[in-house]
Amino acid sequence: MRLLIVSIFAATLGVSCIGDLSHPVTYENATDARVTIYPRGRSYPAVKRVLESGATQKDNLLVGDTNPQTFVARVEAVNDSDVVVFCRAYTNGELDQLQGRIVVRSGDLGC
Repeated sequence: MRLLIVSIFAATLGVSCIGDLSHPVTYENATDARVTIYPRGRSYPAVKRVLESGATQKDNLLVGDTNPQTFVARVEAVNDSDVVVFCRAYTNGELDQLQGRIVVRSGDLGC
């Protein structure tokens, strides 16, 4: 029994030392108006960023792994009238190619 408890403790400690995986990104609002960015899509309204026109903001997207083909995020942006002006889905590999830079352009609706 003692060996089981020690094993569980060691496994828990090992997992907690690994930490969260994340992908650093920078959002850039290239529209002519303020937008609200939803890094996980509008279905996750608690996670959002508000950027004025021309503004940038750094962020970290939590990811499950670093596989280039793994889907990471569906980034959506809406204007002040709650109209979708931007929508793109990204994999780790795509974010790597973009060097983590997500440029929000009005009318870019690739989702």
